[in-house]
Amino acid sequence: MVQPVDLPKYGIPNSEVRKLSSESTGRDYEILVWVPNSYTEETNKTYPVIYILDGQWDFSNVEASIRNNFADEAIPEVILVGISFGGDTFEHLEMRAHDFLPIPEKGPDSPGGGAPQFFQFIKKEIIPLIESNYRVDDSYRVLGGSSYGGIFTLYTLMTATDLFDAYIALGPAFYWDDLIPLPAQTVRAEKFQSIKTRLWLAVGGEDDSRIVEGAKAFYEEANLMKSDDFQLAFGIVKGEGHSGVKAEAYNRGLRFVFGHLNQTVEKR
Repeated sequence: MVQPVDLPKYGIPNSEVRKLSSESTGRDYEILVWVPNSYTEETNKTYPVIYILDGQWDFSNVEASIRNNFADEAIPEVILVGISFGGDTFEHLEMRAHDFLPIPEKGPDSPGGGAPQFFQFIKKEIIPLIESNYRVDDSYRVLGGSSYGGIFTLYTLMTATDLFDAYIALGPAFYWDDLIPLPAQTVRAEKFQSIKTRLWLAVGGEDDSRIVEGAKAFYEEANLMKSDDFQLAFGIVKGEGHSGVKAEAYNRGLRFVFGHLNQTVEKR
């Protein structure tokens, strides 16, 4: 019988974890930060930042996509910030529902309704933490999220259009008719005409039909009413489900939200 041995744990190079207790939500979080290789070498350089939700699940996936896209000269170097509940299990579902959804998911006694407080957490606590401790280009911030996080991403897009400059919303959880996290239809039309941003919206072709149809309806409405300053793209990734879509959809989304910032870089 092979005897067990103590082996070193694998971690992502150039990354660190910051513990943060939020005054806005009353919860504890882990803020995961990754910086590109040039960060310690080019000390006068600043970097755009992408903030992603569900860092406990998606941080490593998005970090790999950033490196691969930079290697292909498709995007510039960026700093990645993952907002995490800690750990990697599905025990976070209720916390996610509370923090990401603008209203309770199924009624007043169910999780949800904490999105305004969670938004304040990002605005008043996370962003100042990052921008005071890292060399960031504060003129370009991106927010990304999937499922409930996709709902929160669209909620932020529609209610606070000046905090982020671009958005990646994957598989927004349009499970219930009343869950669409936006103002009334007429107000939304006015919003679409005034927003200056970039939005990559994507779903898996094998996802719940309510999510696929809800995303289609949002895209069609936004695309019909948007101004020329609202750069919008929509993708259905064939053969992928609700979670499996994230690898390809984040990969494409990174190119959409950062590609126009890219400059020719020396191949490494």
